[in-house]
Parts: sequence; structure tokens; C-alpha cells
Amino acid sequence: MNSRDDSASVHERFFDMGYLKYDASTGVFITQENNQLHPLHNINCSEIPENIRLAVENYLSQIISLSAK
Repeated sequence: MNSRDDSASVHERFFDMGYLKYDASTGVFITQENNQLHPLHNINCSEIPENIRLAVENYLSQIISLSAK
């Protein structure tokens, strides 16, 4: 991430590959190269099936434990 700008409700992030602007429910990523818009919607994590959530948690735990060694 190159830089950031935050207000009370809207957040902005600037990356080498583009620009991200978002709030609590929606956002948009605009690519640097050709200004393509990619709309985003924030969805509640409770909608993720339990088995997938646990698989991701286990994977990230393994990565964290490997990096701590």
C-alpha cells in the first residue's frame, strides 16, 4: 500500500495497481493501468460456511506459526 486517507465513514487506499475506496457496506477498486471499475460489496462473515471458515483459520494459524519460528 502506498498511502491511505480516511474520513469518518469513507476509507481510501492507494496501491501500485490501483485505488480502493470503501465504506462499511460497499466499495470500488479502480485499476491503475486502464481505469477499470470493480464494484465491491461487504458481506457478513457469518454467511461463510463453517467448514470453509475453519479451513481458512487453520491455514492462517499454520502460516503464523511458521513465520514465528
